[in-house]
Amino acid sequence: LSHTWVNEQRNLQLAPTPNEYDNDLILTDCQENENLFELLLFTDNYAGETSWDIRDRANNTVLTNLTTVFGNNEEIVRKACIASDACTFEIYDSAGDGLCCGFGVGNYTVSVNGEVKGEGGEFDSIDSVDLCPSSSEPAASPIFAPTLSSSE
Repeated sequence: LSHTWVNEQRNLQLAPTPNEYDNDLILTDCQENENLFELLLFTDNYAGETSWDIRDRANNTVLTNLTTVFGNNEEIVRKACIASDACTFEIYDSAGDGLCCGFGVGNYTVSVNGEVKGEGGEFDSIDSVDLCPSSSEPAASPIFAPTLSSSE
């Protein structure tokens, strides 16, 4: 499974110009068995402490930022098509002080197919968001009491 990225990264103090973006890929439609994942991340004063990943139902990592270095106090947008069973987003802070509010005012918002699934910034070492719809219990079949009929 390949992932298509749209990367937008810019310093919050500067007005963005087109050449400040990591690339200019335009994400179109995901395949039928995929969902459009979007992360909007505002890093704190210690962005190097921040990482995140997405795991599927079998707990396999399907997407991570471990090779990406974020800048301090930056706005970062990541978009990717992810498998429909990629259900867990987790964001980590290696210092255990989250993104907000002791050392900056960082925060994040996670969306799938345009629907916000979670947001935050005040956490210790880890914050988790469920990306998949909750599995609903199948509706119980109606139980009919037997009726006695009298034949005449």
